[in-house]
Amino acid sequence: MLLQKHYSGLTCRRERTVVPSKDNKFFFLLLAFIIVRAIGADAIGQTHRAGIVVDKNKYARVPLARPLMRGGEIAEIPRRYSLKQFAPTPGNQEEYATSPAWATTYSALTCMTAVLAGVTGRAAIDSLSFSPAFTYLCSRPESDGECQTPISIEDAFDVIQQRGSLSLREFQYECRGRITENDSMRALDRKITGYRKLFEDGTTEKSEPVRKSVASGKAVVVGLYVAASIDDAKELWMPAQEEYTMLTMAQAMTVVAYDDSKYGGSFELMNSWGTGWGNEGFLWITYADFNHFCASAFEMLLDKEVSKTNTVSLRLIQDSNEPIKMANMGGFFRTGEAFPSGTRFRVDLTVEKQCFLFAFATDSTSMIPQQLFPRRNAAGSMLAESDTKISIPGPTALSFSRLDSVTGMDYYCILVSNSPIDGDKLLETFRSATGGFHARLHLLFEQIESLNTRADRMIDLLVTGNETFLPIVIEMRHY
Repeated sequence: MLLQKHYSGLTCRRERTVVPSKDNKFFFLLLAFIIVRAIGADAIGQTHRAGIVVDKNKYARVPLARPLMRGGEIAEIPRRYSLKQFAPTPGNQEEYATSPAWATTYSALTCMTAVLAGVTGRAAIDSLSFSPAFTYLCSRPESDGECQTPISIEDAFDVIQQRGSLSLREFQYECRGRITENDSMRALDRKITGYRKLFEDGTTEKSEPVRKSVASGKAVVVGLYVAASIDDAKELWMPAQEEYTMLTMAQAMTVVAYDDSKYGGSFELMNSWGTGWGNEGFLWITYADFNHFCASAFEMLLDKEVSKTNTVSLRLIQDSNEPIKMANMGGFFRTGEAFPSGTRFRVDLTVEKQCFLFAFATDSTSMIPQQLFPRRNAAGSMLAESDTKISIPGPTALSFSRLDSVTGMDYYCILVSNSPIDGDKLLETFRSATGGFHARLHLLFEQIESLNTRADRMIDLLVTGNETFLPIVIEMRHY
């Protein structure tokens, strides 16, 4: 089976395995199993190259995308949506372990660039396609001269975000290519702003956030477990029954469309196994099978979408949906009345232009900052899209913060930024500082922009082009 047309492989993070003596026949069976898990599942007969690093720790550190919101509620999306007309001709990764680079750079980045530029026509889109080789060569170990070492989707995204990308015309697809200093300099002009995961590890309903991302105009990169039957699939992948327990190989692909009616609800995938595979390089998968076989899903955010000048509207809302009046104290805001322990409230924030958001809270007694937004495992800030309403703490307007039993003055700080915020570093700096809340805040920010209000229940703020951070501070008296 090692003399197939192509090879298959998956790199996994595994616990150290202790095996018995070589005199024991069980040792050879166990060793054979370990080899299949480590360098490929060739024995099950797949004929195309598959292989990505699935690292749950890396995935946990990726910020989680917020739900698509309009007017504070989860937005309705159409029953079908397609970006396929903006996709380049499916390429062929050949015998190399490069699918994450193909899915992120060649497929998704090219597709989204065509969407933003309004470019249509397959030939025109192919002419602006981006190089998967540049992304992969920046990620692989220097000792791998044959491009056989799988990388993670996160590795590929990190390259595009930190080092940029080159067009396929500038950097052809070949394993032995060499990245010059000039290549690296030119690539810097084509960096993305960032990327976000669409669901947490362990989520069972994965199709909904992917549908919403596609409906917002984003090609979604997914890590999908695959099996031998996918080789011969043409229009729809229908896994064999025994393959539902064979989650050993994975491939990075790009979701370019969904249709709630087709095959009972399905996604259209773009792969990197050439136009001779599937339906000219594309394939449908049902929502049910996607939920089972999908290990990860990501959307990317393009650098050109970020604006340095922004108008932000903010409102403080009780769980009764009544707005809380606030007074402008000159550099910060204070609620007009005090509230008892147990009061539930949220912050509704509307941004005109795309920006990064981070929020934390503390009280006058402890001065220990607690991260409010983004929630869960995200250590950094969240990139809010243009004309989007965000509820803090989120994820929806049905989520609230609650005043604890420690009375006194509570402080809520929402940071609006033109660049990513290192939340862990910021909170540690605040925690280790001395003095009251505002003294510590001034250690973080040398200048706090003046705040302008139009009404006592609505705050309109302007982030100037020279501001890296704009802290919006709310003081709430608590009894």
